[in-house]
Amino acid sequence: MNKAMLAWVFLVVAGAGWCQGAPQVTTLKLVIATRQQTALVGEPVYFSAQVTNEGPITAIVKVNSGDVMGPWLYMGCCKEALVIQAPDGHIHYGAFSVLYAVLKPGETKSTSDANCDGLVLSQPGHYNVWAELESTGVSAEPTVSPNPPRYDYFWKGHAISNACSIDILAPTGVDAAAYQAFKGNPLAHPVDLLKRFPTSTYAAYVVYGVMHGFAGGDQPMFLRSIETGSYLSNSYPDDTGKSKDGWRSLSGEQAAQWWVKWINIILSNHPDIWFADRLRLKRAVDQVALKNYQVGAADLQTLSQQANPDVAQKAQAILGEMKQKGWIQN
Repeated sequence: MNKAMLAWVFLVVAGAGWCQGAPQVTTLKLVIATRQQTALVGEPVYFSAQVTNEGPITAIVKVNSGDVMGPWLYMGCCKEALVIQAPDGHIHYGAFSVLYAVLKPGETKSTSDANCDGLVLSQPGHYNVWAELESTGVSAEPTVSPNPPRYDYFWKGHAISNACSIDILAPTGVDAAAYQAFKGNPLAHPVDLLKRFPTSTYAAYVVYGVMHGFAGGDQPMFLRSIETGSYLSNSYPDDTGKSKDGWRSLSGEQAAQWWVKWINIILSNHPDIWFADRLRLKRAVDQVALKNYQVGAADLQTLSQQANPDVAQKAQAILGEMKQKGWIQN
């Protein structure tokens, strides 16, 4: 990770006393990161984010979901965005979101999915990307006259993150063939992409898109879905060509087989892809969902010791839950 990604750039706003009836003026430090220092044209780039309240008061960190800063498609009270400096120096904007949180001074909130759809850059070159949060700290809920509006108060300020440097490369080999075949937008054709270019980088992102959110999901809900059997039930791109619309509903063993097939294809062709450990975690948890507890536990144990920190932590947490539920022995 380069120095620019480690630098924490933030704006300090003068403190004010905590008050439920006024905007909460306090200092927020915003940090973003990506594991994709290089990516292909048309490859989604994903960011994690961390927000720390440096004080002096407690604040509700709230920005309206889906707000985008650049095109001015946001409520007047607040905005959030990725700010993209293109190779030609022009500024563009992308979707970015932090999770709602009440943060006391010194507390931190993190999310691994700050831009859940990914940032797709269409021209090769060197980009700088940072995030911004800006809020007036107050919004009014509409009411029926003659009732006065009810005001909602939260954090007020403008936070600017560190900048991440990303080099976007032109695709080569099978990736170039896929990119050209779909006129520069391969991910818009997921079913055909899997059929025609299964070993491409772009195909790997189709599979990641089906899995996306799993590794960062709500733990209790995730565990309940395993217990109820709904965990493996989903709609998947049809790689058999038998369905009319290109998708098929799978569950249980069939769904697990789909995942094993595509995870093995990705790891065989892209062993160092940044979400490789997430794929391994998915494969291990599938075994737990199929009640192959010992197989799943063995894979989770390996991941807890060898995977990147966020996946290792999740693997350890799942092992702990399995022991509490009596699925494996302590």
